Amino acid sequence: MRLKQLRVCGFRNIEEAQIELSSQFNSITGANGAGKTSLLEAIYTLGHGRSFRSRLTQPLIRQGSKEYLVFARCVTQQQTEFKLGLTKGSDAPRIHINEESLTSLS
Repeated sequence: MRLKQLRVCGFRNIEEAQIELSSQFNSITGANGAGKTSLLEAIYTLGHGRSFRSRLTQPLIRQGSKEYLVFARCVTQQQTEFKLGLTKGSDAPRIHINEESLTSLS
């Protein structure tokens, strides 16, 4: 499976970012503090339901935001596309696959 498109809002120092990803090779560059690690952490969090840096949700939410959103369009090896989204704030996380709500992260 590969990511085709990524959208991140209110995650760590990222106010909003939308990226179209290549099927070949993608490079993430930028100055110190630009959000490179935060972008990778957002991708990991979408796939695992939790961060690799913190067990708590609050440190992941950008200062001044009420929640964060990580959304991706994915493509399987069989070229089937699907949408995956995770929103977390002070209330229960909201998970969506192809715009269908799921009841748990597992």
